[in-house]
Amino acid sequence: MFFLPPAMCPGMLPGHPAILASLDHVTARPAVRIMTKPVVSSNDALRLSLSRPTAWPASGALPVPDGGFGLTDAQKHRAEALISLFENGTQTLQYGYVENLGDGRGYTAGRAGFTTGTGDLLQVVRAYRAQMPMNALSGYLPRLEVLAAAESDDITGLDGLPEAWALSAKDPVFRQAQDAVVELQYYRPAMVVADALGLRSAFAKTALYDAIIQHGDGEDADGLPALVAATNQAMGGSPDQGIDEQAWLRTFFSVRRADLAFAHDPATRAVWAESVSRVDVQRALLDSGNLKMQGPLHFHYHDALVDIP
Repeated sequence: MFFLPPAMCPGMLPGHPAILASLDHVTARPAVRIMTKPVVSSNDALRLSLSRPTAWPASGALPVPDGGFGLTDAQKHRAEALISLFENGTQTLQYGYVENLGDGRGYTAGRAGFTTGTGDLLQVVRAYRAQMPMNALSGYLPRLEVLAAAESDDITGLDGLPEAWALSAKDPVFRQAQDAVVELQYYRPAMVVADALGLRSAFAKTALYDAIIQHGDGEDADGLPALVAATNQAMGGSPDQGIDEQAWLRTFFSVRRADLAFAHDPATRAVWAESVSRVDVQRALLDSGNLKMQGPLHFHYHDALVDIP
């Protein structure tokens, strides 16, 4: 299960409080526990869990460890523009995108590639209904619940969903619902993991944010925990244990690229193999030395020169 503190302050997240209240934290991509301080051994894979921290402030805000936590608004904007480029080929968040990629996850949709087979698309629709009960997507909820529970890539019973999703994306409330699910299911967990690993730079946090969006935080061999475990094993620990952050990142990128080139899950293997360039871009950004994610970001992507302000 995906555990986040119930006291999280809705006002600190994008979206309406009713939207946030509707998110019951069902598994989005196969979830796994993340320890606040990872334990690494040569025999056991790193287990990451979102167990509740011991000292959540009364406001519900995330704790701010020494060295800073998360990204500034400007850094986060650049990180999300970068991830959007990887996900949808444009820096502009694609709330209305829908496609069946044939990757074993059913329909992939929205700004972060929510899918019908992993449960996060279901979360978006639930969150939207909480604020807008009469909408074009609510009728799909029973079928979406079945598919998410079965982790099925079946799209039967979803006739018209792509059109309904695209239509709903014109509604700012629906876009807020997508933002809220990304915040709770991906951004915040990625920042928790980054802090647990001792990753302090904005660029390193962005790297984990991108990875959790694509790989999820499940216990499968392609999930973020497995990538982190392999990296820690290769490096003999994490930056939290004295390993140089940039050296750790370079190894993480090598581990992740190898996984994308030949994923353990045969259903995603072909599609993921086409996405190795997202790691190549991040390697180039690391080489540029812009660890603070200051704008503009300059890099080549698919033979084009890209600038992110």
